[in-house]
Amino acid sequence: MKKIRIIVLFLFVIMLTGCKGEYNLIINKDLSLSENVKLSIDNKDGIYEKTMKLFEDNNIDDSMYNVTQTEEYVNIQYKEDFRNFEDYFINSKFYSRLFTDENYNKDNKSISYSSITNLKLDDSDNSDLNNSFNITDLKIKVDIPFSIKNNNADKVEKNSLTWILKKNDSNKRINFTFDYLKSNNLYLLIIIICLAILISSASIIIRNYLKERGI
Repeated sequence: MKKIRIIVLFLFVIMLTGCKGEYNLIINKDLSLSENVKLSIDNKDGIYEKTMKLFEDNNIDDSMYNVTQTEEYVNIQYKEDFRNFEDYFINSKFYSRLFTDENYNKDNKSISYSSITNLKLDDSDNSDLNNSFNITDLKIKVDIPFSIKNNNADKVEKNSLTWILKKNDSNKRINFTFDYLKSNNLYLLIIIICLAILISSASIIIRNYLKERGI
């Protein structure tokens, strides 16, 4: 596991010159999670071949990553699924390198999470690694299929929260809270049922009114 973590750090730190990335976390209705990382790296110095070799040498399942290239960029996509938040915190290869000072709380109806973005690299992992991520633009996006109570995202679109980080923009706070027993779909269903009851009641009242008047 540590070897794979170090290899992923090499992808992030040694090779990422002029890199733009997206870190997408999808929270599913059963509270399992899917992590999807997309990176675009300047295509030079044999980056494509080096990237493919790193994945292959570490026996990372082909289904977990996809590497393509254009004239300008090498595009890397990495995906991994987790059973729950605890599994994600422990086994994600990216989580501990992106976030620190975490605070996670789950009660019988809601989940609260907060952390600080951590774009600094601890020298103790490998003395040859650089001290910070050479990244120009990073979007952190969290998709939540539940009723979101509060958040501090830079951008909110329906059930998606997005935080935007620029180069050297570290120590940015991320927080959100959602009711996992109250999904937006449930609210929609309740509204539809209420409307159906109202329409049905109105129809009965009108029909009885017309009947009384012999119309």
